[in-house]
This record gives sequence, C-alpha cells and structure tokens, in this order.
Amino acid sequence: MDILNAQEFRDQITQRVADKKIPESALELLGDADTDWQDEIYRPAVGHDHNLTLAGGVGIIPYRLSLGYTNKNGLLRTDNFDRKTVGLNLTPGFFDNTLQVKIQGKAMLSNNHFADNGAIGSAISFDPTKRPYDESSKYDGYTTWTIPNGNPNGLAPRNPLALLYQRNDDSDVSQFIGNISTDYRLPFLKT
Repeated sequence: MDILNAQEFRDQITQRVADKKIPESALELLGDADTDWQDEIYRPAVGHDHNLTLAGGVGIIPYRLSLGYTNKNGLLRTDNFDRKTVGLNLTPGFFDNTLQVKIQGKAMLSNNHFADNGAIGSAISFDPTKRPYDESSKYDGYTTWTIPNGNPNGLAPRNPLALLYQRNDDSDVSQFIGNISTDYRLPFLKT
C-alpha cells in the first residue's frame, strides 16, 4: 500500500503540532529511522515442487512408486509450507489376469509455519520513524510502544516483525491413505 514514508510522517506530525491539534510532546516520540515496514515483512514468494516416479514390475507384480517434495514460502517472511509424499501402487493379476488386485497407498508429511497476518495491518500503521530493533527493549529486542510503567501500549500497533518472529504457530500433519480393490472377470462370460 502507498503510505507515508518517514519524512512525510514527520512533516505531518510537525504540521499538526504547529496547528495545535496535538501536543508538542508528540515531536519527542519521533524516531530517527526511515523504515519501510512493508519491505521488512514481505519477501518474494519462492517455492519448488519435485516429483519422481518409478514404474516397472517384479515377477507378476507391476508397481508404480512416486516420491514428492514441495517447499513453498509465503509472501510474509515467516510463512512456509513443506510436504513430503510417497505413493505405491501394486497391480498384480492372477489366473490369466481374470483376477486383478489393486493395492494403493500414499503417505504424506506436511509441515506448516503460519505467519501472523496481523503484521500486514501493523506494517501499514506502525511509525516509520522507528527502527525495527531496539537493544534496550525488554521485548526480545523489538521496538515496542510502551506506557510509562514499561508495559506494551495496548492501543498502539505492534511491531510487525515481532508479530512474525515471536509467533510460534506450527502444524505437523502425518497422513496415510490406502485402498485395496479386486476385480474378477468370469472367464466363461465374453464381453
């Protein structure tokens, strides 16, 4: 989104102080940075998907083995999806192929790290004159708006990077899907 950069933000605050719309103490809250919070939270969303399939037969048992690997990063810096799959199909035929058995199985392991989408709104509204990190901050080193007692100000937007990197929202899912079916053709019936 097109929002005010740090200098435009400073100019707005200075003008509002001059117009007596906000107190002069607001000038003391301005920082010396020029942070583009949207640049801080977004990244190019790069992913890759690999698949390998082997097919053949061992004796009377035809097989198909497939392996897959997917890794995709989301637009937000901490968003990631990772999946590994293996599938096996066996299709033996018996009695001159009048009895066919199909055995299918697929296993999947998916790992997700979900980014906090609230970082998007914070990136639009957080003060661009502030730096992302503050060594003196007791909140994991992230710049944080606080009230006089040192607690975070609940009315102020949160640091967008803190929203991304302090969130631990992971999902690990293991799945197995299997199926066995048979097909018998009576040899005395012609099709």
